[in-house]
This record gives sequence, structure tokens and C-alpha cells, in this order.
Amino acid sequence: MRGEQALRPLEESVLNIGWDMVDIPPNKDGTFEFISRWLHAVATYPLGHHHMCYANAAFRRALSHPALDAIEWHIAGDWTGGYQLRREQFYLQHRRRIHKQIDILISVYRPPLVWNGKSITIVLDCTKELFPTVRGVKNHLLASLRDYGARRAGRWLAISEWTRRDAARLRGYDPERIRSAGIPLAELADESGAGRNSSVSVPFGITGKFAFYCSAISAHKNHLRLIRAWKKAFPNREVQLVLAGRLLPNIPSEIINAIRQAEAEGVVRALGLVSDEDRERLYAGADFVVYPSLCEGFGMPVLEAMRYGKPVLTSSGTATEEVGGDAVLLCDPRNEDDMVAKLGQIAIDKALRKRLQVAIPGRLARYSQENVARELHAAIDYLTGLH
Repeated sequence: MRGEQALRPLEESVLNIGWDMVDIPPNKDGTFEFISRWLHAVATYPLGHHHMCYANAAFRRALSHPALDAIEWHIAGDWTGGYQLRREQFYLQHRRRIHKQIDILISVYRPPLVWNGKSITIVLDCTKELFPTVRGVKNHLLASLRDYGARRAGRWLAISEWTRRDAARLRGYDPERIRSAGIPLAELADESGAGRNSSVSVPFGITGKFAFYCSAISAHKNHLRLIRAWKKAFPNREVQLVLAGRLLPNIPSEIINAIRQAEAEGVVRALGLVSDEDRERLYAGADFVVYPSLCEGFGMPVLEAMRYGKPVLTSSGTATEEVGGDAVLLCDPRNEDDMVAKLGQIAIDKALRKRLQVAIPGRLARYSQENVARELHAAIDYLTGLH
């Protein structure tokens, strides 16, 4: 009975919730995007709780938005480097005051090492377990430090149910001490699921039919297999593949060479990192979207594509399957022949495309700000109540 009581969530309680964003740079990468959307959700729908965010000034400036004024901001300092060390210094200096202000501290990757109060670690994905890429003594030590800090927290919040299961399976986290919440749609989401092909001006001089793949370039994003499948699916170059995303460190040279060769052949257009505005125009102007990643913690580009009513081909066996549900077409990301077949389907099968588009509004509703805020608060309430 005592054990059951210890695992019972807090009910009808008002929490002072601290968000530890001191060491998050203002770089608009996946981590920044996930966290900013969660903060928007809880600021708009606090559901009786009080949220405080401990952050560096650069991060706060990058998030400038009226809705975020509902959060109580505590600025740790204004800097552009040394985030992790400065973060430890900040909490070492102010932890007693912060202890009095909040009931629980939510951190990305791990709580500060000097923090000894209740904490929750946000789990973004389990990519490093599935695709180990840590090289060098420094990176190995940092990865070990993050792992130690996350386990020390003893409470975990995953960005998808898929990642929650992966964390329990691959990292050995106690399933009773990890909960999940999705990522909400961006504010400009077109929740009707209506496409915008007719009025959009596609940037970079792109003409004709094209499919869009918005992702950083790395081994687990599966570009090499996708390009090979693309050449087989569209031998006459009737549909171009447009890539947008930065090169991550330690990319195998064969991936870079394959992209360059495909560009020379007119199969691929690689744009590198693009602006938010251009990215939105590419989503809106695409005939369909592809996202055949081998491993994802959430798969936000799938959700972004559905805002514009776009048919999406994505991977089975990853979190994108959870996000897309019945509104996406799934392929085996490790099976090139299956990718070829599914690419042909989504490009020309009008009945299939219509079926996917009809299912989109239901998926988008699942990821509204209000629904995600309720999911987040339920998870935080439960985890705070654990001993």
C-alpha cells in the first residue's frame, strides 16, 4: 500500500514549475523549437500552475512573443558561449532562492549538477544509443555527464510516446517514472489542412513538381538510401527532390558525395540551411513531403507538412509513425525497394493522396496547443508526485 501511495500523482494541486533554460543557446535547431513550443503552450494554457523560466538573455530574446509574458522570467546573464559552465555557476549561487520559488525543476538532457531538489529531465530522443557517433575524449565525457545527470534526476519527460518506450528499453529508465507529451503545432498552423499550392511563390527558382525533405544532413536521416531510391522511382526526373538543412558534424563523405552527384544529375536540389519564411514556402509549394529518417524522437517536419495538407511519406518504426498516424504513408526506411514503391504511390495515386489529406485535420487537432498543454501538465503533476 505504501508503494502504491508513493506513485500516486498530485491531484488538484497548484505547482510552481521551474524551466531550466540557462544553458540553451538561441540557435533555432530542433531543441530550441521543441522547448519554445512547450513554453508557448504552458504560457497560453497554464491550467492553474505557475511557470518560471530560468534562462540566459539571448535565449529569452530569441523567444520574444507577447504570450510568453505569462511566464515569470529570471535572467541568469547575457552571454554567447560557455553555457554549461555558466549554468552551474548560476545555480550554485542561487539554488537556495530557487528552491523556495519552485516545486520542481525541468531541464533539457540533465539537471544542474549542483541542484539537489526535485527535477525532471526532458528526453528528446535515443539516437545516440541507436547510432553512436560520439568521438573524442571531450565528447565522451560530456555524454557520460549528461547520462549521469539524467539518471540522477529519476524523473523523465519524453517528447513522444515512442521516445518514452525507447528510453525505457534502451536506457533502462523505470517506465513508471517517465511520461510523455507531444509537441504542439506552430501558431501559424493551417488547421483546416487546406493546401496552398495555387498562391505560393516557391523560392530559389524551383519550378515543376518537387518533393521537400527538411532535415539536417546526418547518417541517421537516411539521405543516401533516399537518393538511390529516388533515381529508381523517377528515372525521367519527373519529380525533383529538394533538400533543406544544415550539415551536422562528422558526416560520412559518401553522403556528401551522393548529394553532389545527384545535384549534378538534376535529381536533387540541396539548399542548405534556409530561413523560416523560405522553409514555409517550400512546404506550401511542394507536391508532397518525404521524411524517411531511421530514428526520430518526434519528427516535427511531418507535423509541419500536414499543416499545409501535404501527403507525407515517412518511416515506420520511428516516432514519425506515431505523429502521422493514418494521415501519412509509411515505408520501411531500411528497405530501398519499399521506398521506391511508396514514392511511386504517393506521387501519382490520387485516391491515396485524398485519403491521407482527409485524415489530416484529426491529427492536427491532437497537437493543438491546448491539448499538448493539458498533456504536459498531467505528466508534470504525476512526476512531481513521485518520491
